[in-house]
Amino acid sequence: MSPANIQLLSDVIGVHYGAIIAGRYAELHELADAPVEEIAAIPRIGKSVAKRVKAALSLGSNAITDLRPAMPKLEKPEIVAPLMRPYFASATTEVLFVITLTPRRTLINVNRVADGTLDCVHIHAREVFRLAILQNASAIVLAHNHPSGDASPSTADISVTRELIRAGRLLKIDVLDHLILGHATPEREKYWYSLRELGFFEV
Repeated sequence: MSPANIQLLSDVIGVHYGAIIAGRYAELHELADAPVEEIAAIPRIGKSVAKRVKAALSLGSNAITDLRPAMPKLEKPEIVAPLMRPYFASATTEVLFVITLTPRRTLINVNRVADGTLDCVHIHAREVFRLAILQNASAIVLAHNHPSGDASPSTADISVTRELIRAGRLLKIDVLDHLILGHATPEREKYWYSLRELGFFEV
C-alpha cells in the first residue's frame, strides 16, 4: 500500500491500527472490497475498527484516486507482452495462455490452458472458448512461448490461430492477437512476435 494510503488509514483509525491493516492489504481497493467480517478477523482490529474503516472508505471513495486503479486496455502487443513475460520465465517447454478480456478490453483473467513439449503445444478450440464463455469474455488474446528463444511463428502457429479466429467469429468472441514470446537478439530488439502485426489475421 502506498505511503499516502497508509497515512490516510492512520489519520482515520490511528497509526497502530493503520499499520496493522496496511500490512494485510497490498492495495486500498482490496481493503475497500473486503467485508467487515474479514477485516474484523485481523488480530487486534475487531469489529468496531473494521466498521470505521469501511465507513471512511465509503465516504471518501470519490477522493481516493487509487481506490480502484484504472485497468489498462490489453489491445496492443507492446502492453500484453510485458504482462505475460513473467509467466514464461521458468518454462522449459511450450505453454499456452489465454487472456480473457471484458468488452472494454481490460483483463478478466490469465488462464494457463495447455502444456506442450520443447517445440510444440496442442491447442483445443473447445478449451479456449469454454474458458472464455465461462468467464463471460467478449475477447481473448493468445500467448505462448518458444523455449528455443526464436519467437518466429511456425506454420502450425499460423494455422491454429486462423482456426481459432474463425471459431471465435461463430461464437462472437474476438481473437485480438496471438503473441509468441522468446528472446531478444542483436538483430531484433523485441522478444515477441504478434501474429496480427505480421498480417496473419487476414482470414
